[in-house]
Amino acid sequence: MRRLASPALVLLTVAALALAALSLGRALALFTNTASVPANTFTTAASFEGCTAGNTGFLNPTAEAADTLGGGDGFELDPTDAFADGGGYATNNDGPGDRHRFYDYGFSIPGACAIRGIEVRLDWWLDSASGTNSISVELSWDGGTSWTAAKTDDVESLSEHTVTLGASVDRWGRTWSLADFSDANFRVRLTSNGTSGPRDFFLDWVPIKVHYGNAIQTSGFLSPSAEAFDTGGDGDGFELNPTNAFADGGGYAEDSESGSNFATTCNTTVRDRHRYYDYGFTIPAGSAIQGIEVRLDAWADSTSWSPFICAELSWDGGTTWTAFRSSPTLATSEATFIVGGEADDWGRTWDASGFSDANFRVRITNVANIKSRDFFLDWLPIQVYYDPP
Repeated sequence: MRRLASPALVLLTVAALALAALSLGRALALFTNTASVPANTFTTAASFEGCTAGNTGFLNPTAEAADTLGGGDGFELDPTDAFADGGGYATNNDGPGDRHRFYDYGFSIPGACAIRGIEVRLDWWLDSASGTNSISVELSWDGGTSWTAAKTDDVESLSEHTVTLGASVDRWGRTWSLADFSDANFRVRLTSNGTSGPRDFFLDWVPIKVHYGNAIQTSGFLSPSAEAFDTGGDGDGFELNPTNAFADGGGYAEDSESGSNFATTCNTTVRDRHRYYDYGFTIPAGSAIQGIEVRLDAWADSTSWSPFICAELSWDGGTTWTAFRSSPTLATSEATFIVGGEADDWGRTWDASGFSDANFRVRITNVANIKSRDFFLDWLPIQVYYDPP
């Protein structure tokens, strides 16, 4: 009669095999009988590895349909000619206002990956540049029920030209799932725009490229812990309770009778300015910075004379500054404004060292076309989006 190995021996053997596998740079398939894992799932090492970044390449649609609005016929002549580059073209006669959908792109995106960006290529032209003409593009993730904000190409060419809308780090204003790119769900809609009809639009090709990789990381919105008034205007910035902008709620910073003169642009030295810093970012060295958001919880004592706030960023302790980003006109009650974005690098290439407490600064300029305007700031957090090394 054969003797069964003791439980202790089995455990030692499994441990030895696992150690040997790891020493070879490999990993064993792991089995679990944990009730929370359906069907005693086997999980291989690949499941724990990060996504290998890549893209689908430009893929062709294989289905199309005219949409509502305009004449209701979209690219009524040869719409399937837009399925491939060359070999004919789709025509939208008397096109302003017409819309057309293209879909069934057959995307295949690795399951461990997150969507990083989407590019839509348009090879198109016009019969005339009379009036103002363009083509707009929207994307849908639910079969055409919901749509992203439109992106528009307004280059009026009488011969075929190529434009790419979107980018490798542009998600068109939303977070996508892999299921959104199934043939059942994904749609692209083109709208022909024109102010002087009749106008004919021609479309040779409308392929799409999807970029994927590990999910972009974010610092979350972090608060400053230091501040100082800057030069400009009265030279006192938010002279009342400036540290109240370190946290959401609990009081606010106030810039009373802001500035030494009126102004209507951010790039001015006659308006009050204030620096905030020491945000305590912990961004890994070697990370690729994708975008920066500055949140302004702010208001003014009046909307007259168009009060607004400008923000600029420094990566070297305040010696050098980015271009400005600005809020809309402030209301008389607190509102939240986000300037910048997850794909907005503020016009420069950053590295992690630029976000150290020694280097990173945000400077606020309060602008109005009158001197007697009061500005209030409740909170000034910042969020950084980055791709870790």
